[in-house]
Amino acid sequence: MRLIYRWIDPEHLIQAKTWWIICTLAALAGLLFASLVLLMEQGEHSISETVLMRDKFIQTDAMGKELDKIGETVLQYQRSIRAYINDGDTAAMETVRNSRYNILDSYCKLKLLATSESKPKIKAIDAAIDSVLVSGMVALNVHFQDNTQIMTTADETRMVGLHNRLLLLTNEVFRIRVSMIRAEMEADSALGVDSFRDNMLLLSALAGLVFLLLIYAMTRTVHRVMDDRRAYRQMYEKQRKAADFTQNLVNILPIGYHSLDKDGYILDMNQTELDWLGYTKEEVVGKHITELNGGGGDPEVFAKMFAKIKQQGYMKNTEQAMLGKQGQLIPMVFNAKIVYDDEGNMSHTITTGFNFTERKKLENDLIIARQEAENAQHLKHLFMANMSHEIRTPLNAIIGFANFLGRAELNPVLKEYVDCIQISSANLLAIVNDILDFEKIQSGMLRIDKVEFDLPGLLHSVITMVRPSAEEKSLVIHLDADPLLPPLMMGDPMRLTQILVNLLGNAVKFTDSGQVTLRVRRLLPRGSRSCVRIRFEVEDSGIGIPATEQERIFERFIQADSNAMRRYGGTGLGLALVKMLVELQRGSISLVSEVGTGSTFTVEIPYTLSRMPGVLSGKHVTQNITPDFKGRHVLLIEDNPMNRRIAELQLLELGMKITQASNGQEAITLLRNTPCDFNLILMDIQMPEMDGYTTTQLIRTELKLKKVPIIAVTAHVLAGEREKVLASGMNDYLTKPVRYEELITALQRHLPADAPVLEDLSGQPCL
Repeated sequence: MRLIYRWIDPEHLIQAKTWWIICTLAALAGLLFASLVLLMEQGEHSISETVLMRDKFIQTDAMGKELDKIGETVLQYQRSIRAYINDGDTAAMETVRNSRYNILDSYCKLKLLATSESKPKIKAIDAAIDSVLVSGMVALNVHFQDNTQIMTTADETRMVGLHNRLLLLTNEVFRIRVSMIRAEMEADSALGVDSFRDNMLLLSALAGLVFLLLIYAMTRTVHRVMDDRRAYRQMYEKQRKAADFTQNLVNILPIGYHSLDKDGYILDMNQTELDWLGYTKEEVVGKHITELNGGGGDPEVFAKMFAKIKQQGYMKNTEQAMLGKQGQLIPMVFNAKIVYDDEGNMSHTITTGFNFTERKKLENDLIIARQEAENAQHLKHLFMANMSHEIRTPLNAIIGFANFLGRAELNPVLKEYVDCIQISSANLLAIVNDILDFEKIQSGMLRIDKVEFDLPGLLHSVITMVRPSAEEKSLVIHLDADPLLPPLMMGDPMRLTQILVNLLGNAVKFTDSGQVTLRVRRLLPRGSRSCVRIRFEVEDSGIGIPATEQERIFERFIQADSNAMRRYGGTGLGLALVKMLVELQRGSISLVSEVGTGSTFTVEIPYTLSRMPGVLSGKHVTQNITPDFKGRHVLLIEDNPMNRRIAELQLLELGMKITQASNGQEAITLLRNTPCDFNLILMDIQMPEMDGYTTTQLIRTELKLKKVPIIAVTAHVLAGEREKVLASGMNDYLTKPVRYEELITALQRHLPADAPVLEDLSGQPCL
């Protein structure tokens, strides 16, 4: 049996016990089939005997009954005749007639039961019955003829003999009938047995077929069971491998995972979270989460969190610290989801945790770095402000005194010296302005104005500004302007001037011979009639820029090569600043250059066309004559003696009366003593003892001098400085070095001078 088992099921897909049950069922099926055959054989024999005995009984009984009835009827017939003849019993005649009828009826039935073998005897019985009936009729006829005659002994003897002969014949007939019936019964039984055998053979064949079908069904079932078991084993192996893969994956994931039952007991935990907490899996599975310092060691915290999960069915991005085995605090972010069973009850939770200890450390580092960056930015801002102040303060004196000298009558040599001082100071001021503008753009505080300006006039002004430096190098500077340029546009003319002066200045600087061309073209409108795009091309025949450096040329502090820096100088901020200014105005800049041939810078900037061409609606001040400020009393607050002297000279030229103070404290004392003697205050911002902001606050609040105009004169020009000045209570803002024209314009805005003031279209004074 074991060999058969190993041969049929070498992989042991079905248990041996199951195989024993299958084989036992097969054996029982075979025994059942054999028992059915034996039972059918026995049934065949029993049925044959039963049929034979039944037919024998029925036929023999019927024959005997008819023969007995004939004998009794004949005897009754003879007795009735004898009683009529001998005793004169007239009632016996009725019996004679009935007996005669019964004898004939029984004889007819007997003839029906007779077979070919018993017909001779039946004929003899027929003759005997006729003799009996004839002799009886003869006796009755004789008696009717001679009523006195009675039956003699001879007559009775003859009738008795006839009766006995009839009995013998009936017995013989009965014997023959019995023999015939036996033969017929045997023949009929044999026929029935053959028929039964045929039926039994058919039934046996059907039983055998059923047995074969049973065996086939069992075989197919076994094969299917084996196939199912094989498929199940393969599926189980796949599931096991998948489960192992999932478990290994879960264990190596950089996030923690654990599962809790409905009461908070740990069902599973991955290796990552175990390593964080410092436990082994055996130490945590089956324990309550609070035993592992869940919820940061506070059971109430965990209870609230777990109750919230049960209520919502999930938990998202919940920060909660956990304590490790060694008592270390581990900040974690948890996400959880409840898994329900088929009945809708809570089965367990699936919880993932992210350890953001490193992130916390990184956040702290970032906070520290941000604070350091903010401090550095603040220090940078202070440095830029102080640098601007420290440079502009002496530069204001240099430019101011140089301007006074330039207006004086000097010999040619001194005139040359003064011109050199003015050019150098202007270059130095341009460098400082570039640095400060660059800082403003980086901090996002540089504003692009949108005012109406005259483009052709601006272009000629720019050429005029650059021409002196070009003529010093014997260069030809040429303006090629499109005749279709709009005369008036809305934009920022100061920034456009800054861009063009920078590009033209670079072109002149890096060109030793040849010419510099400013080419201006109006591009076709693109979808709007109120907008126009202007292209500015600055072309030179200078040293050119190598192709490898063209992509970097717009970066700050970058020049084509170190030799050019040593030869031509410069900070390397100009082109970077130009690019920023162009992009702030939604424009674009590009470069085409070849070493030894020259360079072409192309700038495209969109502008808005003026609503009323030909009419200037911008804020301009026109001075037909020098304004007269005689009699106006100005309080000049400035700590630097040279700057104070420059301002004094400028104000004296305008015929103004001046009172000076070296700091805010002195100014407050003067104003407190003579509060109504001053028409205007010019005040520096950065001063010792009391700065300009504090001084202004005291003037406006303590001294209640709210109508006296205060104009700030400061070297602080960084982003937000103007807003800070105006917010402190001052009325206007001038930057050092102060240009004489800007000072006059500011004075005109805030002093009721006799000089005319040009008004804009709205009728309001231009500020």
